[in-house]
Amino acid sequence: MPRVPIISDMRTASLPLSPSDCLCKQETAVTTDDDLSSFVYKTETFLHLRITMISTPPSKRLLVIEDNPGDQRLIEIKLAEAMVPWKADCRGTLADGLALVPSPQYECILVDLGLPDASGIESVVKMKAAAPTTALVVLTSLDDERVAQDAIRAGAQDYVVKSLAGLELLPRVIRHAVERQQAQVQLELSHHTNQALLDASHDFALLLDAEGRIITLNAEAAEQFGRRSEELEGQDFFALMPASLAHRRSYFEQALELGRTIEFEDTDGLRWFANRILAVGEAGVRRCALYSRDITSERAAAEKLAEAKDDAEAANRSKTEFMARMSRDIRTPLNDVIGFGEMIATQMLGPLLQGYREYADSILNSGSQILKLLDRITDLSMLESAILKDQSSYRDLVELSPDLICVCVDGIIERINAAGLGMLRAPAASECEGKNFLDFVHSDYRGIFDAGLEALYEEDHPVPVKVVTFAGRTRDVELNAVPLRRDGHTATLLVGRDTTEVTAAMRAVAAREHRIRAIMDTVLDGIVTIEEDG
Repeated sequence: MPRVPIISDMRTASLPLSPSDCLCKQETAVTTDDDLSSFVYKTETFLHLRITMISTPPSKRLLVIEDNPGDQRLIEIKLAEAMVPWKADCRGTLADGLALVPSPQYECILVDLGLPDASGIESVVKMKAAAPTTALVVLTSLDDERVAQDAIRAGAQDYVVKSLAGLELLPRVIRHAVERQQAQVQLELSHHTNQALLDASHDFALLLDAEGRIITLNAEAAEQFGRRSEELEGQDFFALMPASLAHRRSYFEQALELGRTIEFEDTDGLRWFANRILAVGEAGVRRCALYSRDITSERAAAEKLAEAKDDAEAANRSKTEFMARMSRDIRTPLNDVIGFGEMIATQMLGPLLQGYREYADSILNSGSQILKLLDRITDLSMLESAILKDQSSYRDLVELSPDLICVCVDGIIERINAAGLGMLRAPAASECEGKNFLDFVHSDYRGIFDAGLEALYEEDHPVPVKVVTFAGRTRDVELNAVPLRRDGHTATLLVGRDTTEVTAAMRAVAAREHRIRAIMDTVLDGIVTIEEDG
């Protein structure tokens, strides 16, 4: 059969059929009926794909940096065959692609490793620097897959070999690359958030592997060592400790073995530390988080309080001895004077002259007044009240405490320290004194106090409750209570510690871990975190 020149009518079609560059720019020679049928079938298929690409409204956009027009067209066809609502913006050089990168609308970027103005992983490095949060897929030829693997290590999410078989997988590769990039962004955000929380803490915080090597640490820990975090990561933590703190390894091994939290205090000879080691993970793959706080000043304050308490107890003993002496050495002879004065004034032994009777009345009245004065002096409750109100040394013991301390009589606040005013955001002590303490307890927790504040007496541990401040906000507080002796009244000494920040931090960490796990569970491909040494 003679060769029949066929020129497609697509040149006159109303559709903007740029595929004529590939199919209709030249005459196609058809030598047999089979060739003619095959050509017509391919042309109709291409028209269907082109119409589909034009009629489907694009909802996502891709940036394709490929200098081969044929490969560009083939990528568009494969995307259309997958019925994916993507629109590809094609550019032939890396410079032209970088000019479009600032646009935030691209879901994924496809970049060839053999561009006119960049070759190898150079294009990946530059593109990743310009668009660090956008998924990046590498296009490579058949003979440079090793370079493609290097590109993935440089930041690409995946690679596709430019062949018919390889491009068949392109829609799936793009979809998974976008999902992995989103998961990676979320993980990095969570990591940065957790690191910011750790850096904001004044505690010394590290995460150690099972061998005691530092995985990560906060700014306070790096400052204590006097080195940058990058220099410390991977080093043996216990080898960095002074000899006076070498015993910490045994606590670490104990926490690692038992899988529970170990708390202890120690000293390096100059400073005291409160330490906590928490085991993380299952047996065999456990890590340990170590927190350490400098409590030197707190111990010094506690020692000062203990000394003040000893002084107060000594003063109380002196007071008791003084009261006993007053009662024994003064009251007894005074009662004799008053008794004999009454006998003389009542003329029990016979009548007296008028002048002597007046003297007897004077002795009786003076003795009675002295007795009343002595009774007032020896009244212990009045003396204790005077001490609480007038001696600043006793008030200082309470004001030094960082916790809420208040005295309640029949549930009514009688006295409250500065830390308590700060916790309740009270403008002055007068705003609290005279009010029922339960007025500040959140309504959800008032059921605990149905029997009054006395319900706290029998508790072995602090009771967590929420209090409402003057500003209308709630605070998490742990309460302890002890009874005080007051004649005819129920007096209670309340001690409360503010745990709002600790509780909020624990809830935030738990929520972030839940979100990360949910994101990881949605990724189809396996994700494994590998340490530097494998």
